[in-house]
This record gives sequence, structure tokens and C-alpha cells, in this order.
Amino acid sequence: MSISRLTVFSLIILFFSFLVFLFFSNPVQAPTLTTISIGSAEINVEIARSTEELLRGLSGRKNIDGGMWFIFPKDDYYGIWMKEMLFPLDIIWVGNDFTIVHIEENISPDSFPHTFKPSVKARYVLEVPAGFAAQHGVQKGTAVEFFER
Repeated sequence: MSISRLTVFSLIILFFSFLVFLFFSNPVQAPTLTTISIGSAEINVEIARSTEELLRGLSGRKNIDGGMWFIFPKDDYYGIWMKEMLFPLDIIWVGNDFTIVHIEENISPDSFPHTFKPSVKARYVLEVPAGFAAQHGVQKGTAVEFFER
């Protein structure tokens, strides 16, 4: 039984069309980046805004260059846990007036499943590598400048 050249060519075209469809149907989006000024530092941060980004956070990453800035829809007592974290963090809660309302420093990945919550409502959360707050003089009441691009 012989397969015609047209049939082989058609199968090849179909195969490559399928690959193109897979590639474009689930695009990988680059993270949204911006800059934050806090304490004595100006750092680059990834913005977590969607439900998926807010839930995933930095889980599963080996490190972070800068930090992650979580933007929540309203002021609340947002809890943060260290599920699937691979390095320790400083967690900084920021009010809607862009001042720090609560800080948890040097949180170990081993603290999971404990959930860390602020003592007052916050609108934003900044996650940075452990030691950042102490190194840059960050404390409750410190102003944060957020430069959205």
C-alpha cells in the first residue's frame, strides 16, 4: 500500500498547524514589573493582581530578584502562608495610604501551614527576601512609593 506525497504533505501541514495552535492558545505572559521605593531602598517588583497571581505568589521559586507586590481589591486582614516556598521572606503589609501597617521578618518556609496576618487591615503586601526590612530601615509607619508603569 502506497501513501501519496499529497497525503504525507497534508499530514505534515496538519501536524505543524496543531503545534502552532498549542503555542498560541496558551501564551505565557511575562510578569508585570514596576519599582517601589521603601525605606532606604528602591526595588523592582513583580505585581500580583489576578486571583491566580495572588494565590501563587512566590511559591515554588528558588529566589527572587527584588520582590513581589500584591494588589488586593479592598482593605482586609490578608493572610500569607509559606506554602511551597523555598527561601525565607520578610512580609510587609501596606495600607491604602501607602504606609506600612505590619511587618513579619525572617519567615521560614518551615512555618507552613501557619498563616501570618496583619494586626490592622491592609490593601497591599510586599514580599521580599528575608533581612530586607532590617537592612533598609523598614518599619511600621514607613512610607512606600509605588510607581506603576
